[in-house]
Amino acid sequence: MVAQQNLKSVQDSLALTEARYKRGASSQLDVEQAATLVAETEAQIPPLIKARAQDRDTLAVLLADPPDAVDAQLKGSSAVPVAPTQIDVGIPADLLRRRPDVRQAALNAAAQSALIGAAKAKLYPSFSLTGLFGLSSGEQHGIGLSQWGSKTIGFFSAGVSLPIFDRAQLQNAVRVQDAAFQEAVLDYQNTVLQAQKEVEDAIAALRTSLAMRSRRRRAPPTLPSARCGSPTRNIARVTSLTTRCSTRPAPRCATATRSRPCRCIARSAADGRWRRASRS
Repeated sequence: MVAQQNLKSVQDSLALTEARYKRGASSQLDVEQAATLVAETEAQIPPLIKARAQDRDTLAVLLADPPDAVDAQLKGSSAVPVAPTQIDVGIPADLLRRRPDVRQAALNAAAQSALIGAAKAKLYPSFSLTGLFGLSSGEQHGIGLSQWGSKTIGFFSAGVSLPIFDRAQLQNAVRVQDAAFQEAVLDYQNTVLQAQKEVEDAIAALRTSLAMRSRRRRAPPTLPSARCGSPTRNIARVTSLTTRCSTRPAPRCATATRSRPCRCIARSAADGRWRRASRS
């Protein structure tokens, strides 16, 4: 982990500062500042470990696997995946089918459609059958268990339910479920359109990135810039230096004549020293 490497670095710095303090090369303030930096770096590691565990658990939920199964896939180092140079035509449709939000919207619409059928079933007559069978014992004819008297009991009944008086209420319940189904269908359509928009935007961004990379590869190599910075900055500096040179008196510049003004170029942009051009 990068944070642990940073902790090792600041700990080494603290040890070096303490060694310098013992030899009188640094003050007690430097040691305390180094110790404070070590403590701050140590305090940053637990939240990072917690966040990594939470991200691992979230990834396990998305993969429909237990958290322990994800650890085996995350162990070791691998190369950074390279984006494909070409995109197949069937990929957007497959992506839309695999998106969790699209699947959730589709299942919600299917469940609401089933509720319409359940509401319509209440409009028709219903039949019910009830039965009971058992044994009963209440008299003793002897001492043993076999001497107890027993009776066989059986009961059967049938019922019919007709929705006559509450039929209008049941019909309104069907209309409510149908309206909810229409709402679920519209939500599914909007989810599909939004998912298609996101997929198309991602594909367009990928194609643009690939085109930019190919153009950069075909571009000619740039010329090395001067040490003092960009060409624009160099032009501005030379212009300002030429202006300063032209404002000097004529006797101070050996290259200045009546027909030709003095010409000076920058020797180095780092130290600002000058040299005068040789006479042509």
